[in-house]
Amino acid sequence: MAIEKTKRANLFKKIAEAKVSEGGNNLLDGRYRLAVKATKTEDGFKGSRFVAEFVVVAAQKIPVTELKTGKALDITPNAVGSDVSWVQMLEKHENALGNVKGLIQDLYGEAPESDDDLIEVLTELDDKNSAFGMVIDCSTYRKRTAKNDVEIVIPKWSHVEQSDEDVQKMRQWIESLTSGPVGASA
Repeated sequence: MAIEKTKRANLFKKIAEAKVSEGGNNLLDGRYRLAVKATKTEDGFKGSRFVAEFVVVAAQKIPVTELKTGKALDITPNAVGSDVSWVQMLEKHENALGNVKGLIQDLYGEAPESDDDLIEVLTELDDKNSAFGMVIDCSTYRKRTAKNDVEIVIPKWSHVEQSDEDVQKMRQWIESLTSGPVGASA
């Protein structure tokens, strides 16, 4: 059965006014080295969020146990070269702000000297994607949420020392992943 013309027109108007949403791949259980592809702060359907997009540089399987049942799980980590996203809902989860601050500190290897310095770093990340090509290590662990008792995978970040040359080489590698043709050539 077809949709009524007025209802259809309203739906089409909502689609036309909508912001295009981007999907992301969640970080699976594992030990990783991740390269920053992009960071951004944006408004979304459920409020403001901080998004870090990474490319997997190295991945290692770790033992995983489901917290609720104690059952051993066989989880394959995200593949090298794949994209993963880390999203923090800034207005929805009270620990999201601290989680973002922790990522920034571990990415740069030090806490900013002042709140103003942290604000400057966040502005550079947002406006200039200044962390593009930087790498960070993480190992995941599982936690059950207090509100809905859902088991989630959380990264524990670790700083990686890098030179400017290291960052440039990583940028080139990331760009090489997306610059080639997709699919078979004719």
